[in-house]
Formats: sequence, C-alpha cells, structure tokens
Amino acid sequence: MDDFHYIPINFIKLVKGDSPQTIDIMDSIHQNIGLILSTSPGEYRFNRGFGCNIWERDFLNMKSKNMMSAEMEKEIMIAVKEFEKRLEDIKVKVNISEPEKKEEGINRKRKEIHITVEGILKLNKQNFKHQDLIYFSPLSKN
Repeated sequence: MDDFHYIPINFIKLVKGDSPQTIDIMDSIHQNIGLILSTSPGEYRFNRGFGCNIWERDFLNMKSKNMMSAEMEKEIMIAVKEFEKRLEDIKVKVNISEPEKKEEGINRKRKEIHITVEGILKLNKQNFKHQDLIYFSPLSKN
C-alpha cells in the first residue's frame, strides 16, 4: 500500500536528509478532511477553490440551528466530494450546540459545531469515519 506524508512536513529534517514522516491512507484522509474543514476557499493560493464554505456562516445570526446544520452539511458534502476522491458513499452530519462556559468570571457562549463525515474507502471498501469539533461566534456576557 502507498505511504502518505504527514502534514505538516518537517522541512528541517528533510533538509538534513531524513525521509518525511509517512502515515497510512486512513490517517491521510483524516488529515485531508481536517484541512478541508479548517480552510476557507481562497486561503490556499495554489488552489483558490480548496476549502469549505462553512466559514461564511461564522457570525451569521441564524434563528434555526436545524437550517444552519443542513446548510453546513451541504457545504461540507460538496467540499469533501471535491477534494477527497478516495472516499465514496459519503455522508455528513452536523450537530450544533451552544454551551455556556464561565471563563475568568465571564459567561461565554459560542457555537460548537460537531461534524461527522462517513464514507467507504474506494481502495478496499473499508468503512471510514471522521469526527471534528469547530467553534463559531465567540460571544461573551457578564
């Protein structure tokens, strides 16, 4: 099976002549989906389309969590299908919660975006599941 490179590549070791760290296909897909989710389109100068449009919703004041979840699921599905070609039968689930946490005497409330991406590896038909947690809209009140 092919080896994939761990991101970020340690260029200091590479310059010293060491081989780059390798990972298996499952870890490579996890890394790639994490990168897709954390990148806004336009950020990556070598492919301006790379990334996920979920970041456009960061400070939107949507009244319905269900509507926001559905829109984010759609955006994530589009991005994963476009930029992670090693998966098929992809399913995306987004759950949004807004827990209030007290930090330094201040009540802080922000959206927790729980993301699950599931699919099947095209290579060997193995099940794949990626879970991530992203925070949106840091609000605070006394």
